[in-house]
Amino acid sequence: MHRKTLAAVAIATLTTAAQAQDIVRTQVTPEGNPFDAATVHGWVEAYFEGTRSMDAAQWASAFALDAVLDDPVGSPVKDNPEAIFALGVGFVSAFQEIGLYESFVHVAGNEAVAKWQGRGITPDGAEITFDGINHFTFNKDGQITLLRGFFAPPGP
Repeated sequence: MHRKTLAAVAIATLTTAAQAQDIVRTQVTPEGNPFDAATVHGWVEAYFEGTRSMDAAQWASAFALDAVLDDPVGSPVKDNPEAIFALGVGFVSAFQEIGLYESFVHVAGNEAVAKWQGRGITPDGAEITFDGINHFTFNKDGQITLLRGFFAPPGP
């Protein structure tokens, strides 16, 4: 019974945070971990700012040269800078306005998971929303080496 209560409180907290536009940030620091949780949170924030910039180059600059992008999971993996940049170009060119807005971020060492909501306006003026979860792995320079995105792309 106690677990169900905790789960209900956690869900209510996440829902409230998302509605209020607040970002819930949590972290654990594994023993011997050289990564500062606040720094990793900043790297995640910079990624999401890139998604809202309408600038594919800014978004793609978050990735290491040897990064692997599995986004969304189940689509072809992008494993070179050109393919990652092309995905960014396709993403921003499909909308008048688009961005991912994080509502929950948990950091553990050099990895993070984030719950987010995509919000955009299509070329014909329709407003869309879609939800997802990303799993990030960062290198020591703060660049993404692996991103796995779990979501269903918007569309018919």
